[in-house]
Amino acid sequence: MDGGGRIAQPLNSSPDGLRIAVPSSSWTSVFASLSGPNRKPVKSARRQRIGSGSSHIKIGRITLAPPAWLMKPGIGTALALLFLVSTASVSLVQSGQYAKFAAESGGIGDILARSLGLGVKAIVITTDNGMTPGQILPATGITQLSSTLFLNADAIRTRLLALPRIKQAAVRVLYPDRVVIDIQERRPFAIWQDNGKLSVISADGTPIETASSRRWAGLPFVVGPQANMQIGDFAKLIAVAPTLKSRIRAGVLVSGRRWDLKMSNGIDVRLPEHHAEAALKTLAMLEATSHVLEKDILSLDFRAPGRMVARLSADAYAARLEMLKKRKPKGLGNPT
Repeated sequence: MDGGGRIAQPLNSSPDGLRIAVPSSSWTSVFASLSGPNRKPVKSARRQRIGSGSSHIKIGRITLAPPAWLMKPGIGTALALLFLVSTASVSLVQSGQYAKFAAESGGIGDILARSLGLGVKAIVITTDNGMTPGQILPATGITQLSSTLFLNADAIRTRLLALPRIKQAAVRVLYPDRVVIDIQERRPFAIWQDNGKLSVISADGTPIETASSRRWAGLPFVVGPQANMQIGDFAKLIAVAPTLKSRIRAGVLVSGRRWDLKMSNGIDVRLPEHHAEAALKTLAMLEATSHVLEKDILSLDFRAPGRMVARLSADAYAARLEMLKKRKPKGLGNPT
């Protein structure tokens, strides 16, 4: 015995029957259940002592003894604290003050866990693209009132993945007092405009944040409904003509099927739905050989297979008409 009525070591199995280990506080209830109305009354119970101050109950062939966990140091204090906290919580609920109490001090379970050294004392966050703890912590729901005992790692991970910028998240609760969070972020890949709204999107098309900063000006720019979901195709398209990449101001998705390119000098390039890469390579060749994008034209249309149609500006059209008039062959005169 340890002086507190607890057995210092497990009882040896009784040679003549089954042994059930229960807390000493439950002996009376167990005795009552064993002698309930559907059983024959137990005529006698022998109380035996094992060592100085130790006791167990033997009823017939059943030996009742305290469980091993009651022998651990501090359990008595914890049980007493649990009793006090439970009593206080009942009073708070009855008085209607529990919500206020929980907001200020935490739930009953967290209070007890923190008293046992299971409060959250450290949160270690690892990111791969610069997200700050201030952007991450609010989504975890972890506060100074939380305890590791009642944290749900899966629930925390689900809340983190709800942040558009977070692609993957791993959450580990390390007892007694540490939480480790590893974050894989979505990286800015392009700017998407839809209904006048500008968003920074990742390579998978997910909007990450509002494009309110000039630092994103160097990213590819796409326009139109669902253009964000085809950003991968657009990136592959412009990659086939690297000499034109810096001159492509934006890609406009037309009817969800094909792309028009807005060039930096205002010329529109209309690409076909099929074989758009071949058309863009042709444009790159024409620019290299004849500087077609520096001409006074409004658009270049590659939608007809094997053809390119150029639309001239008003001034260029007038100049061309004048040139054609000058080239018109003179007549032979009226016959005599």
